Amino acid sequence: MSKVDNRLQLDVDSIQSGQEYSALKDSYVIFLCLGDASGHRLPVYTFRYRAEEDKNILMNDGTVNIFFNAAMYDKMQSENMFLKIA
Repeated sequence: MSKVDNRLQLDVDSIQSGQEYSALKDSYVIFLCLGDASGHRLPVYTFRYRAEEDKNILMNDGTVNIFFNAAMYDKMQSENMFLKIA
């Protein structure tokens, strides 16, 4: 199953036939990585879909992917971390 198929499956599971797309709830996919997946030495990476042509335009589809870098655990700010994401 491809990445797109996985995202579509999340959507299919959270909306009924005939409902508006706007009825979809936000989706958070959390990755717990032993190392730095991106190589930029950050403890946490949060990704949302943006337009390539204008980075200020968000897709606003409610999809958030969060990567936690366990190698940088001591640098994570745990207080209110999920309040900042939402």
